Amino acid sequence: MTIERFRRARQGNAGVEFALILPLLMVLLFGGIEIGRAMHDFHVVNETVRDAARYLSHVPATCPAAGVGAGSLQDGPVYTAAQEIDRAKALAMTGSVDTASPAPDLLGYWHYPADAGSVTIRIDCMDNAAATLKGLYDGVTYIPHVVLTADVPFTFLFGQMVAPSASITITLSHNVASVGL
Repeated sequence: MTIERFRRARQGNAGVEFALILPLLMVLLFGGIEIGRAMHDFHVVNETVRDAARYLSHVPATCPAAGVGAGSLQDGPVYTAAQEIDRAKALAMTGSVDTASPAPDLLGYWHYPADAGSVTIRIDCMDNAAATLKGLYDGVTYIPHVVLTADVPFTFLFGQMVAPSASITITLSHNVASVGL
């Protein structure tokens, strides 16, 4: 008789069902928050990396031959090539070119200048010997192309609860033809 009465009892059904569904709801909630943060951080890094590549496209560059990484930045009238690279890295990470007193980091886990090594800059040289590109590049044999890449370690707020590995790397790259010939 007790088994039959237990089988018909319905007082704890809602609590049991909620306990079964709660882990799934928590994963959905925290996963949604993490995906939103990752998308926001991706957007921020995308914008600043693009701006830094554009900034470097105005720095004079030389291209002695065609190829990947064949070119180099030149010293300008105000800043050396190394200073321009530092300024571009600061721009990518803080949104400002000021390296003396940098602006606050745009992302709380990607710090300038400590993580500046995660931003790489390369000058590729495109062959224009056939003079296919005119205008600004008329008569220029090798056209410098700035390639700026950032590897940003995205850190999850909720760690192991949401993802099997507690961090991922957001990698973004922008390339811009140099106009600082």
